[in-house]
Amino acid sequence: MSQNVLYDALVVDNKGMWGMSDVSYLDGYIYHMVHFDNLRNIFQRRAILSKQKVFQERIHYHSIANDEVQSFRDRIYIWDFARQKYRSLHSYVPFYFATHPPMLHNKYTLKVCRIE
Repeated sequence: MSQNVLYDALVVDNKGMWGMSDVSYLDGYIYHMVHFDNLRNIFQRRAILSKQKVFQERIHYHSIANDEVQSFRDRIYIWDFARQKYRSLHSYVPFYFATHPPMLHNKYTLKVCRIE
């Protein structure tokens, strides 16, 4: 049995070779990138929380975010039609519709994430 790790449809084998899996984003899949250490908390809560909610509830988590990008996102607000007010981008949970978002490539090439 091959020791492969599936990381948001990025398949990495035990020799460090990686490539795309056969998952197509057009088939209705969505993806969320998270550090492995955060999975226990997600499973216990049965929810993926926004960055804003994590800070409000003072939940300890391991961030994989680029601080420069997060600083930029702190200044972005989106009109919420249901609530009729602006909400911070960090009040939403980020999902991806592609198997290889730019952040995943950045983390892999900079070797910030250790994929075993």
